[in-house]
Amino acid sequence: MTVNRFFVGAILLAGTCALSTSIGAREGRELQPLELGWEQLFVVDYSVGEYCGAPAVQGYVRNISSYGFEHIRVLVDELDAAGEITAQHVVFVLGRLGGRDQLFFQVPVSPAAGYRARVFSYDRLDRKQ
Repeated sequence: MTVNRFFVGAILLAGTCALSTSIGAREGRELQPLELGWEQLFVVDYSVGEYCGAPAVQGYVRNISSYGFEHIRVLVDELDAAGEITAQHVVFVLGRLGGRDQLFFQVPVSPAAGYRARVFSYDRLDRKQ
């Protein structure tokens, strides 16, 4: 079976600039982290950078516990000058996160007055890592 290298390369290139799901903020329907108390397990360090020629919120989810986690999703809010949410993005953080470890994330965003990144959801592994 032969594979068209151009076709495979086009799929890989097309997928590199679209890794998040964007959700426009709707009045009274803001997303909130699904896991209460996530701040006791994780620290989210982030800054604004650039990704594919557009602004991006990028940083690390740090595990401050001794447990392992997988299927971690980050919620990034775009904020206006008054601190109100104008758009939200949810993105999977790739990989498993062992105890006292960190994983990188990057979320393309629109220009905004400010941003906030939080852990949206996760699955805890059964044993300590």
